[in-house]
Parts: sequence; C-alpha cells; structure tokens
Amino acid sequence: MNHIEAGKTLECLISIIKIGVACFVELPRERMDIGNVVAELHRVRDILSGTRIRGQHEYVSVRQGV
Repeated sequence: MNHIEAGKTLECLISIIKIGVACFVELPRERMDIGNVVAELHRVRDILSGTRIRGQHEYVSVRQGV
C-alpha cells in the first residue's frame, strides 16, 4: 500500500468512526440524519473503490466536535 492509498484508507476509517459516534448520541434529535449517513457512507465506498477522487465532491458534514 502506497502513501496515497494509506492516507485515503485512514481518511475513510476516520469518517466511518465519526459517523458511528454521530449516530450513537444519546438524544435522538442530536443524532446524524440517516440521509446524511447514507450519503457519507456512499462517499466512503466510492473513495475506497476508486470511483470518486478525494475532494471531488463536497463532503457531507459529520457533526462538528464528534
């Protein structure tokens, strides 16, 4: 795995962890919207599969501070 692939994989893993934390917030109204979850997971899938280049599209916002 080269440096670029390792960075891409790390970025995607961090995104997945942030999604998980945002979905696990105690109060339902503070949880990440399921539509945003799906969009972000599709973005991660596309980056890992090579069908989307990092930075090609605007990232879905995962709750700040998570």
